[in-house]
Amino acid sequence: MGRQPRGPPGANPTKHVQASTSPDTPLIQLTGSAHTADAAVAYANAAADALVRYSAVRSQETGVHAALMGAADRPTAPASPNLLLSLAIGTATGILLAGLLGTVASGIRGQFREYRRLHPEQFRQPAEPAETRTEPARQRAHPRRRNGRAQGKGAVPKKLAAR
Repeated sequence: MGRQPRGPPGANPTKHVQASTSPDTPLIQLTGSAHTADAAVAYANAAADALVRYSAVRSQETGVHAALMGAADRPTAPASPNLLLSLAIGTATGILLAGLLGTVASGIRGQFREYRRLHPEQFRQPAEPAETRTEPARQRAHPRRRNGRAQGKGAVPKKLAAR
């Protein structure tokens, strides 16, 4: 078996390779991801090469031998998600959740109103303290004023106040 290509120099392949298996078949699928198609292929092939080498070294201990079924193929199109489709799905999900939340909140408010109607004694306002005055604050602050006009000593005559 010939040597498989290594990943791009100076890169950490563990961040760029994903492995998956199936319980029905004894196969391991390796997927490489990178900014370019060639780099993704290099990562996947390097990981496959490392897995086969590790299996060969440990086959006496584990009783398992891995073989390469095929080299990674260069993708023909980017596998990135579609931005417009992602935005549309996110918006629809947000609207659906907002509607659901509004429906639940409306139901809770309705239940609270019904409970309040059935148990009014729990929601009565406390009685106003006896010392509370009913006259406006302006009249309390100036005891010599009545109806907005000054009364008593020192009051300005009505004719002079108008000028």
